[in-house]
Amino acid sequence: MNIISYEQMLLMFSVQKEVIIMKKIYKVEVDCPACASKMEEAIRKTDGVIDATLSFMTLKLRVEFAENADEKAVMKSALKACRKIERDCEIYY
Repeated sequence: MNIISYEQMLLMFSVQKEVIIMKKIYKVEVDCPACASKMEEAIRKTDGVIDATLSFMTLKLRVEFAENADEKAVMKSALKACRKIERDCEIYY
């Protein structure tokens, strides 16, 4: 007969919390590849963003948001950070 401890039983029946990550793709306007790279880093540092990838070739921005992040507020902050790098850039969100 196999005897298990209370802690082992709890581990067997524990429920993992499912984390839902929202991913979105946006069209962007940026004039140079160096600026796009700097903008990508600025977006990654924005609160509510888990990861971001900006492609200068396709002019697309892929963003992964943190759980329960307000997409509009996060993107407004991201655009503000990007405009410090390139004044006339645009993110269509």
